[in-house]
Amino acid sequence: MIAVYVDPTEVRQGIGTTILQHAVALARTEYEGPVRLEATLNARDFYDRAGFREIKRSAVRRNEVDVPVVVMKYDG
Repeated sequence: MIAVYVDPTEVRQGIGTTILQHAVALARTEYEGPVRLEATLNARDFYDRAGFREIKRSAVRRNEVDVPVVVMKYDG
């Protein structure tokens, strides 16, 4: 699992989009099916704009805290 975040002071500069495009390209070198990810709720719209679609809502445990996430996939 890889977690990627952009410093809040650096948002809306294309950094997240560049990282996401690179990650999807890397995934495509080894895998032909849909790319899936777990997004935090505040990142859901970012991934939606990038072509990912929500599959379901879930939670992951981080440091003994349940964190709500959105499971998303990209077929592009």
